[in-house]
Amino acid sequence: MSVLDTRIPSEVAEVLKYYVYALRDPRDGRVFCVGKGKADRINSHVGEAAADPHSERAKHIKIHEIEVSGAAVDLLFLRTEIDDEATAYVVEQAVIDAFAVDGHPLTNLVRGAYRIDSWFRSQMPWDKGKNRWGFNGEPAEELAHVVGTHMRDAFRNQVMYRRFLNGYEGSVDAAPSPV
Repeated sequence: MSVLDTRIPSEVAEVLKYYVYALRDPRDGRVFCVGKGKADRINSHVGEAAADPHSERAKHIKIHEIEVSGAAVDLLFLRTEIDDEATAYVVEQAVIDAFAVDGHPLTNLVRGAYRIDSWFRSQMPWDKGKNRWGFNGEPAEELAHVVGTHMRDAFRNQVMYRRFLNGYEGSVDAAPSPV
């Protein structure tokens, strides 16, 4: 299936500001992914799936299934004109939580705290040339109390999703050591 040019013009992106969006399967009308972004973020998932046709990520598998059926993923703006990223995260999380309360499964990555055994540089095609990491590990039951909280409070002035090699304040391990 050919990918249509669905780029969001810069003047439209300016008006949209940050937004929260959903990806929906047009075959059954069910949302399968919720995210937040700005500019062309809403369009990136289809491109990522196309770049890695053998991906085992649930979101990419769903996109491939939709496209193989001859349909295209519905891209829905749920909330636009959000002034800042922090508010966009709150709205995104509220939408994800609402789906979870309803028992509606999403392909968003599982929310949780993990004990990390080892780190590796991302090998995903869309991460090429970027400093992105993945990890091998298992759920950390002793950190269940941090699931669903804003980690910004624990890591002041740090970028979200940084890797911390020595734990964080309040953990059994040493203080944070961002890399």
